[in-house]
Amino acid sequence: MPGVVHSRQDVEVTEDRNLRAGRDYSLWPVLKWGHATRLASGFVQDYQLWRIGLGMETRAEYSNNRRVVTFYASLATSPPVHEWSLRFGDILHNYRSALDALAWAMVNLDDNSPQPQYEKQIYFPMKRTLEAFDKEARTKLSSAPRFILERMAMVQPFHVKPGEAVEDGIALILHDLDIEDKHKAALEAQAVAADMTSYSIRYRPADQEGWDDAGVMEPEWLAPDRPVENGDPIVRWTFPAPVEEAEVTELPLRLLVRHRGKALDVFELLQLIDWQVGQTFAVIETGRFRSEE
Repeated sequence: MPGVVHSRQDVEVTEDRNLRAGRDYSLWPVLKWGHATRLASGFVQDYQLWRIGLGMETRAEYSNNRRVVTFYASLATSPPVHEWSLRFGDILHNYRSALDALAWAMVNLDDNSPQPQYEKQIYFPMKRTLEAFDKEARTKLSSAPRFILERMAMVQPFHVKPGEAVEDGIALILHDLDIEDKHKAALEAQAVAADMTSYSIRYRPADQEGWDDAGVMEPEWLAPDRPVENGDPIVRWTFPAPVEEAEVTELPLRLLVRHRGKALDVFELLQLIDWQVGQTFAVIETGRFRSEE
């Protein structure tokens, strides 16, 4: 999961002016942001309810000597991946729309207005280079006050540290996924078995014999590299002695979406997008980044 939120805090801003939605510009951008946040929260809650409704998420099969236990996915209901994809796309669109509405408010700030040929081309800029941003500032965004353009420049993706990729910026991920969902194939938000470190196992030995010098047990990871389905093998444990009972109550599931060949955790990504949008609003309104404290 990318953790890069590209921005720059040392760009000179020439006007120390604080803006407030509802007083200096329309409430609409903030309302769109709040709507996106509520959609994301509801998505998380419904995903958690689906997980709770599964009950025991695995079933165990024992070898004849009860030393080898294989755990299989046990999904009472299939993951509603199409619904999740639609909801994820709606959330992205609202976050992006909040930023675009903010850009529209800024080019109309102080009774200004964009040139007629640009009125339908106003979007919040997310540029990979300074040259591309400057071109937008001189044309589509030229009616915005200078201090607003300087603040917009502070949150552009091209502000990267050495070794970082511009494309890993959260703003560009939001931009790319939003376009993909609108113009290309639907996003595939998929529940996949994640890794061996994200689950816990409980077991009860049949007796104590053979366990005193058991050493470290190495489970065998069996989960397929695709969306998990009911009955898929997940993990196999080989014990040093027979076990009376063993259980993995929850599957190590993650909801993933792919971007530029990388698998991203959907909920972690949404948290980072909300953080990025919040920082963008803070910079546009105050010229300063929101405190992390």
